[in-house]
Amino acid sequence: MPDFEFLDGPDTGLTIRRVGGAEAKAVSPRHVDDLSVLVDDADATGEEPPDELVEELGELVLSVLPVSGEVLSARDAYLAAIAARRALDDGDLAAALEKGGISAVHALGALPFIGAAARSVRAVAKAAPILAKLLRRAKRSTDATVETAARAGRTVSKRWFARWSDKVLASNYRALGQLAGVGKLNAKARTALNSAGIALKTDGIVVSDKELIHMIRAAKKARLPNKMIRDLPRLVGKPRAILHDKGKRDTLLYVFDVPGDPRLGKFVVRVNINQKVRTPTGNRRRTVNSVRSGGMVARRNLIDPTHYDLVDGRL
Repeated sequence: MPDFEFLDGPDTGLTIRRVGGAEAKAVSPRHVDDLSVLVDDADATGEEPPDELVEELGELVLSVLPVSGEVLSARDAYLAAIAARRALDDGDLAAALEKGGISAVHALGALPFIGAAARSVRAVAKAAPILAKLLRRAKRSTDATVETAARAGRTVSKRWFARWSDKVLASNYRALGQLAGVGKLNAKARTALNSAGIALKTDGIVVSDKELIHMIRAAKKARLPNKMIRDLPRLVGKPRAILHDKGKRDTLLYVFDVPGDPRLGKFVVRVNINQKVRTPTGNRRRTVNSVRSGGMVARRNLIDPTHYDLVDGRL
């Protein structure tokens, strides 16, 4: 059976208590919202999340749950949150998780990071059901907000991406093959690719730490300012224009203004590429739509109709 329960009174607000115990913790609306945002960030990063994200989400979960006796590690707390998030997308798995049990957690596929250590699985199975209830509550409370569409696309928050990209762009960072979800192909982009004979495997857009480093290499001409790279999720979500490269059917250009520069910035997105991703059990390959490069470009180089079709926006 689940190890935690809600006490949801009109005067006391939301409280989580250990079943059969005296330990209880009040949960504020901010806790619920922060949990929702961080879980979506984590779900978008793939199978090997950065340590700082594991720590941040794990500590948030531990701050919410009244844990005593059997200590839940930050790693287990992180996995419990991921299990809860994935249960929201599958009703059958959510029902199994609500009943508790190790088999439900295994079925959710929430444990590729640490294997199947029995103690970890038990700890995750105890915490995940109550976190799923919290996330359902957060989803109901944010369904009418502007951020809902972005979260539904498993796109990391702009705040988290800015922190992560700062770390990646630091001079002593070594690329690990980590991915971050930064946006989705909009309807016009999907239509253009379909008309070009491209059958998309996914509509999400990711970027790897390796490609971020590639954008700022010393030898690169017309490199983007770091501040524009930090703003990548917003620029992909609301570009000035989207172009389809006629010479490379699988390639889109996301074009945007760069303050103080007469040139335009661009991110080059290739779709349906088979990309190698590093995981704890070895390298794996995934089909993704990936930001492959970025740079500055003169407007006149983009308005040639023999090279590019304007898919969305204006130049």
